[in-house]
Amino acid sequence: MHYNPALQDVFIASDKSQFKLSYADQQRVLLTPVDNLDQDAQLIAWDCFKQKLQSAELRPTYSINQTIEQYTEYQKKEAKKREPYIDEIYALYESGHRPTSKVSIELVKEAVLLEHNIGKKKYGYSTICRWWKQFKDADFQFLPSITDRKTQSKRLSTASEHFLSRHLSKAWVKGSASNTSKAYRRYLNKAEIAAESNSAIEVVCESTFRNRLKDFNQFEVDLNSSNHSKIAKALRTLCKKIHVDRVLERVEMDRLCLNLALIDENGKPTGNVSLYIALDCYSRYPLSVTYELGNSEDSEGVLRSLKYTITRATEGLIARGKPDQIVVDNGPGYKSEVFRYVTSRLGIELVKAPPNQPWRKPFVESFNNTIRMEFCEGATFQIPDGTDVQGLPGYLGKKASNKVKPLSEETVKKAARLSISDFERELHNFLRHYVNSVHSSLNGKTPQQVWNESIEQTPIVDINDELLYQAFHCFESKVKLSERGTVQVDKQVFADRRLKQLFLDAKTIDKKQDLSVIVQFDKDDARFVTVIAKFDSLNSDRVIENVPNRSLRDTEFERAVSFEALNCGHNCKTRRDIYNGKLENIKKVKARKRSSGKEVDSSRKNAKSGLSIKDRIQNSNDRYSPNRKYIKTESDIPSDTPQGEIVNI
Repeated sequence: MHYNPALQDVFIASDKSQFKLSYADQQRVLLTPVDNLDQDAQLIAWDCFKQKLQSAELRPTYSINQTIEQYTEYQKKEAKKREPYIDEIYALYESGHRPTSKVSIELVKEAVLLEHNIGKKKYGYSTICRWWKQFKDADFQFLPSITDRKTQSKRLSTASEHFLSRHLSKAWVKGSASNTSKAYRRYLNKAEIAAESNSAIEVVCESTFRNRLKDFNQFEVDLNSSNHSKIAKALRTLCKKIHVDRVLERVEMDRLCLNLALIDENGKPTGNVSLYIALDCYSRYPLSVTYELGNSEDSEGVLRSLKYTITRATEGLIARGKPDQIVVDNGPGYKSEVFRYVTSRLGIELVKAPPNQPWRKPFVESFNNTIRMEFCEGATFQIPDGTDVQGLPGYLGKKASNKVKPLSEETVKKAARLSISDFERELHNFLRHYVNSVHSSLNGKTPQQVWNESIEQTPIVDINDELLYQAFHCFESKVKLSERGTVQVDKQVFADRRLKQLFLDAKTIDKKQDLSVIVQFDKDDARFVTVIAKFDSLNSDRVIENVPNRSLRDTEFERAVSFEALNCGHNCKTRRDIYNGKLENIKKVKARKRSSGKEVDSSRKNAKSGLSIKDRIQNSNDRYSPNRKYIKTESDIPSDTPQGEIVNI
């Protein structure tokens, strides 16, 4: 028998009368009637009681009153709902039927309909089977088979939640199992230290850490789809899950390529427009938006974006500062060694997302969609004839999916309508409009308001100018140091008395040594360079900083100017045009074959023989003109021959 009777259990007889088990020992049991005083109590043998249970003459009703204090209101309500079905299934089970077959469940529904007037369609086949499975798994104990409703998992304190979220977002961005394990160990070490000083911070276990991380990964299906609505919704949700406490705590950077060409000052179309974007994740403030024309992603554009993020504030866009953490993808510019070097020198934590997973930077990806939808496609512009047009003139939109072939550069250039100056002005105006418009994820505040409130609570500490100078002088070139104390880098000449003295010191010690030096420079700031001399004759390396550009004057040193801007004059000089002519005929010269004669010895072969010039001539004559007679000259007459003596020739 699967059922183990307990005191106070209630049983129902075949005539629907109910009895309660009041007493039991190894030999006898006492059954007393329930709610029927006319019936007598029954004292029967234990074996007889077991036989009645086996034959279903007595069936347990699993009284809800038994240990009722232990169960919740949900379990009590669920017990009333399940009890008729479990009673009928158990009766079929005890009589040898398959309890979960289709026929058995139909019989159960018929019996419940007759006894309790519960419709046959009230509960389905799978639901009743699930109830029976839970009852069977609980060793045929009715109430224990009804588990309580799942409650919400334990909530962490605000401090614990924020501390955990920072580590979760970083682990999710990197996105691999090995990084998850390392991320938890890193979290554990820092959380234990933080908990010593702040009792509100609780340390979570690794399983909780991984389960929280899975909540981020559930969005990957939507983000991998081609449904732009789903992607935008998933990005907004992801942004809410990543907790940031203040501005500049987390900054995401990305490059946005647009199917848009512009018209330059010469009236010719440029290459495609690329935007380098740096976005503050707390305030949604675009710290830096720079553009390039026709260039692929490189370290120069990335470093320029980072530099403007830290140093430059324009009219209406005042936010700037050094980020604590930068999240980037695996683009060639962002994964370059020079970018890693600069962020390391500045003390910025660099977090790289896996390839082809842009959603791991949800804030800047959402902003990219805003640029496309609200500026390139949705904005209204008035053209010179007074007509309003929607979207940037010449913008061809984003390709619908990866299966669609991208537009060719020639197609984009043919659609160009907008000048460079107009694009730059309108982009700046749109960014000013964006930072002063309410944002749904900022509780109805604007990015400018959130930025101002944050810096009031946590003021921004300006970065040291010397550190900034050293960090961005990251490009190197090996050049010769001239005797005038100058070095030339990218067509620009830098001169200093210290360089001239360095040349004299090195030449005084060793005149023949190589005077090549290493010049460190910033491509966006051609005012100064750093010269490093590693001469063998010197005891140590010489580092000369702030070597000025010889072509600049006093007032021109006040503002940074790039090498490209200074070299514009070199590249744009007017030259004579190439003469174009037309030739009537082109003939090819035929090589004439040697008609006769023997091959002449080479000079190298003659030199190896070691003969004098006269002997070489004689050998040549003997070889090529064997019948020719040798005629003596005056030089062949011996010097001891007396004057006037006739010599036979």
